[in-house]
This record gives sequence, structure tokens and C-alpha cells, in this order.
Amino acid sequence: MTTAATYAMVVASDDAGSHYCQFGVSSGGINLFLSNGGTTAFNFTTGTWTFIAATIDRTAAENWIYYANAPATTLTREFFFANPSSHLLDTNTFSIGGDGFGDPWAGSIAAVKVWNAVLTQTELTAEAAKYAPQRTANLWGAYSFQSGPQTTDDSGNSRTLTAVGTPTLDASGPPIT
Repeated sequence: MTTAATYAMVVASDDAGSHYCQFGVSSGGINLFLSNGGTTAFNFTTGTWTFIAATIDRTAAENWIYYANAPATTLTREFFFANPSSHLLDTNTFSIGGDGFGDPWAGSIAAVKVWNAVLTQTELTAEAAKYAPQRTANLWGAYSFQSGPQTTDDSGNSRTLTAVGTPTLDASGPPIT
């Protein structure tokens, strides 16, 4: 990710009912937030790639957000929220870069990977350095934008995206393989 709008979604989903999950930024990129969860202060640096991961376990007393500037060698772990009521699974719609409610994401996204399991900090560190998923167990969806805009789900689960607008290639991707 490189820049952020005032209020923008990075990843969002809903079940066409009362459950939705939105992971994004607010306050001009100062806060990371998860809907129905909480926020944590974070300052994005324009032009610097940042790895961000949120662990979401609806039965846990606390969940974590991890982040590091690329190339991610050490992830910072920060308490994030308790007992969210929603998550990204069992969705009617799944969006990357916007959801129709907030501003579109005004930055670059290198890859999005979603599991229906909570990964450890060690597993997340391995994921931070790679476009392709390193852990394939419980992989729900994977989208690599290494070669530019794509709609294909690399997980093999056939969760193809529909492009809205005209996504473009960021010529200066993160220093990962």
C-alpha cells in the first residue's frame, strides 16, 4: 500500500444481510480499522510499501494487527480489537480497493490473501515477503497483482473478481518475490 484516502476500504465483504466486514483506513491514513471491531493508530508513509495483516477470530478475547514496511523482516504486533461480530468469510460480495460506501482506495495493493484460519506471526512473516500464498491450508482466496490488475483467484477456489473502473499497474511494486 502506498497512500490512503480520508476513509477508504482495502478489503470489504458482506453477506447480503446484516453482517459485513470492512478493513481499511480512516482519518487520512492515520487509523486502520475493522468494522465491528476497532481501530488502531498507524501513519502510512506515502511512497512506502507496508505489509498489513489482521487476525480475526470471532471466539478470541483479543485479535491482532501486524504491520511492517517492506521488505518485511520484522512484523510489529499490536492489540487491535475484541470479539468482532463479522468476518470476511461466507460472503455475498467481496471487494478489494473499495466497497461503494467509502472513498475508493487511493493507493496501490500488491496482493490480498484471505484464510479461514488465524495465522501465526511466523506464518505472516513468511507471507509478507511473497506474492504467492506460502500457506495453502484453509486458503479462502488469493489475488496477486504482481503483473498488474487481475481478477483471477490464485487459490484455486474460483472466487473471480469483477473489475470496476480501470485499475492500473504500479510500476514500482514492493521488494518481494
